This record gives sequence, structure tokens and C-alpha cells, in this order.
Amino acid sequence: WHISPVKFLIHLLAHYSNYEKMPRPATPLPFFGSRRVGGQGKAFPTLMLLLASFIFLAYCTHPVMGCSKKSASDVQRLLSDEIKGPTLTTKSARRTQFLTWVAQHNLTYNSLEEKEARYEIFVFNVKRLEDYNHTDILRYRLLDMTDREYDDNYRCLDSFENQNIHMLPMDHRLTDLDPSELPDSIDWRDEDVLPPIRDQGDCDSCWAFATVAACEAAYKMTYGSPEYGSEQQVIDCNPAGRNCETGGNLYAAFSYIMDGGGLLGKDEYPYTGNTGQCKVNQSMMDPVIAIDDYFFVPQGEENLKAAVSMQPIAVGISSSTAFMMFWGSSIFSGPCGSDLNHAMVAVGYGTEPTGDYWILRNSWGLNWGDKGYVKLARGISACGIGTYGRYPRILDSE
Repeated sequence: WHISPVKFLIHLLAHYSNYEKMPRPATPLPFFGSRRVGGQGKAFPTLMLLLASFIFLAYCTHPVMGCSKKSASDVQRLLSDEIKGPTLTTKSARRTQFLTWVAQHNLTYNSLEEKEARYEIFVFNVKRLEDYNHTDILRYRLLDMTDREYDDNYRCLDSFENQNIHMLPMDHRLTDLDPSELPDSIDWRDEDVLPPIRDQGDCDSCWAFATVAACEAAYKMTYGSPEYGSEQQVIDCNPAGRNCETGGNLYAAFSYIMDGGGLLGKDEYPYTGNTGQCKVNQSMMDPVIAIDDYFFVPQGEENLKAAVSMQPIAVGISSSTAFMMFWGSSIFSGPCGSDLNHAMVAVGYGTEPTGDYWILRNSWGLNWGDKGYVKLARGISACGIGTYGRYPRILDSE
């Protein structure tokens, strides 16, 4: 049993006030004495106040249980009905934090009502991040999204890969990987073969971005100079009908690039973030990148490690809100989603004191994760990594 000495003292003061209003007995109360001051019996309240003071002082001077600053604030809170809920300073600081974040990410809202609703979601998500001791929280651009909105807008890999992974054409299955004698670590960012990080926006086009990035990296490794292909072309023109609304898969993207004559430049066919009509004139096709084949990496993290040691690999993962919304430079190991629902590019692997990891490249801009990249735990099949990977072979221009 425990009660704050402050509360105990306040309760005694309240009883003292009630005691003063009580009718006094004609004869002195036994035990407490019969001394009267000014015709009123004061022995009981005097003894009670002395007892309360003794208890309060004893509590405050105790080396473990002693009074703290919180006790002082408790007094103010208990004695004033005006202090209820978060202080104005706390609310003001949170509001300023929200407005700073909105400006940082160039966001606009359709109405004050929507802005206020987004503010409440923002506060909820920021508190979740603070519970994980995250720093630099305002870098995350999805802080005003609910979990349901995330599921609807940012899970862009369709079910084809899950349902047909064992039915893929045999001539595209890679069988000559040797997982032995691989380097302990590799980071293709250090080799200057990767294109700049891009942002898919609200279009469910992760599959197109991952495929094009893998082709761009392979081209740079082959020819030494960069070329940047058009994700919008893949979205608009793939014959499988995959687009911003339906999502897509790596099989459809690689097949289109190989069979459709290659990729136009991203400036020639710019990204809009929406599904459009195909604008490719096949008879006048002059691609900046073309491939003559693509391969499926056999399942297993050791096989993926062997493939990544050769070049960046487009991969699928089972993402989750925690992984895609909240994790940055630390190694993530779960929780994950229940199926393959997002496409990224595996651009390296390594080890640090906290464990082995993969380096994955996303398509959500520089403000996500660690400047567009994230580390995923390696060796435990985290988030389905190693389930499948795809990579292209660049067409020889000779």
C-alpha cells in the first residue's frame, strides 16, 4: 500500500476544513485532551497537522523515497483544476514539429479539416517512433498516413510472383551460381554503378523502378558510362497490363524490356506517377538500354549472396508498416508482411557488430530510410529475402 505524502497532506487539510464545520461536543473528547483555544476545540486538528507534517518531512528526507520535482508538480496539479492534459508548451511544440515536417516535404492538404486529421495521425506515428528511440524523425515522409493507407498505397507487387514462382520459364533460371569463395562484404554504392535514388510517388510502380534500376546498374558495369531508362515506359507499355493501379511484377517488367526493344531515356519518356497511354513508336525505337536476357536467382540467401556479388539484383520482399515506414539506418529483422508485396534492389551485403545484413535500395526518395537505402537482417530469411531475385544481361551493342 502506498500513497503520496502530498496527497496525504491534502486529504488531511480537507478533513480539517470539514472538521471546522462540524458541531463541537459540549465536553472535551477523551484522549485528545481538553485544552480549548478561543472556545473551540483545537487538539484534534493540531495533532493531525503535526502528524502530517512529521510524515511529510520523514518521507522527504528518506534517502530512497525522498521528495522529487514531480512531487512539487503534483501539488500544483492537485490544487489547480486548470491544468488538465498536455501543457500548452507540449501542444505548441508538437504543432510546430508538424508544420516543420509539412514544409520539409512540400505537402499540401485540401482543407483545414484534412490538415487537422493528418496532424492527429502525425502525432500518433511520431509517438510510435519516439518509443523506438528513433532520431531525426522528421526525415520520414509517411508520418501522416494510417496503416490502412500504407497498405493501400505502398504495397505494389502483385500476387504473380507468389503464385507462379515455381512455374517460371526454365530458360531464365540461373543454375551456375557458386556460393563458395565469395567476398565477405560488397557495397555497389561504393563502385559508382548505381543510378540516383528516385521516388515512385503514389503510383504502385516499385516493380518498374526495381527492374529499371537493375538494368541501369548492369549497363554502367558493362559500358562504364551511365544511361537512365524510363520507368513510365514500362508502366504504360508492358503487354501484361500492369500499371499504377494494379501494381506489377518483375517478370512482366523484364519480359517487356527484353521483348519490347529496350528502354527509352527517362527524359525522353518522363515519369508522371500515373498510368498513361503507351507513347512508344516501335518503328522509331532508339533505346538507351537494351537487354538480351534476364535470369531468376535460385531460392536461398546463399544463392542471392552469390548473385549480388556479381551485380545488383532486383528482389521481392514481404514488407510491413514497421519496415517500410519506420526503419532507417539500423538493421531490421521483423516484423514482416505475410507475402511478397514490394520490390527493391539488393545492392550489397556485409556484417557489423549487431549482425549480418543486406543493403536494399528503395524507390521512395532520399528522405526514406538511410538516404533511400535500408539494411535488412541476413541469414534468417527476413521478410522473405532470398525467395526470388532477378537480374538482366545487357545486350552487346557490337
